[in-house]
Amino acid sequence: TIRRLLHHTSGVRDYLVLMDLAGLRADDYYTDDQVVAMLARQPVTNFEPGAEFLYSNSGYFLLSQIVRRASGRT
Repeated sequence: TIRRLLHHTSGVRDYLVLMDLAGLRADDYYTDDQVVAMLARQPVTNFEPGAEFLYSNSGYFLLSQIVRRASGRT
């Protein structure tokens, strides 16, 4: 849920860690679509949503995508 993304309790893996594991550096250029695709390919979350706290940049990234789509702005 949005609340879980905001509070880092969603279990969604941190996309910066995933990109690093894929051989990309934080200062490499990648598109939002690439990040979404990387997150969508993850077979599981780090933990059951709501069960734990773990900071994840993915939460704020996904929230930014939600706001962009809901507002119609890019």
